[in-house]
Amino acid sequence: MSKANSQDNFVAYIAAVVVALAGIFIFAWSHLNVSFTNPAKPQIAYAQFGPLDVETQNFTLTTSLAVQTSTGDAEWTIRNRALLNVIFKKILADTDANTVKAPNGMQILQDALRKGANAAMGTQNVQAVLLTGFSFKARDR
Repeated sequence: MSKANSQDNFVAYIAAVVVALAGIFIFAWSHLNVSFTNPAKPQIAYAQFGPLDVETQNFTLTTSLAVQTSTGDAEWTIRNRALLNVIFKKILADTDANTVKAPNGMQILQDALRKGANAAMGTQNVQAVLLTGFSFKARDR
């Protein structure tokens, strides 16, 4: 009788394991299915600026910019477009020509434009400034 009793317990354990695995599978499938059918929408907006022309004693440059913000700050960018143009031109005019010519000069310039715009506006709305067009000419002394 003990053999029959242990077989009944074994069958019960196997049934419990199968039910538990089925429950885990259904739970995982439902959560994965929701994430694939309802992907998160990107919350990024871009505003175009330029062309901006800057002439200094050391160089002339013309550039176009794309300012990346969150979609919630897109309206802020439009309202402050004229002021941002002035800020960007000032930062570009203050740029060192050797920095622009450096191997990572474009990245340094983009970071300076982002940090400078946020500092001047007292905000963190500008997530990135991307150079979409760039022409630079050093002046001979």
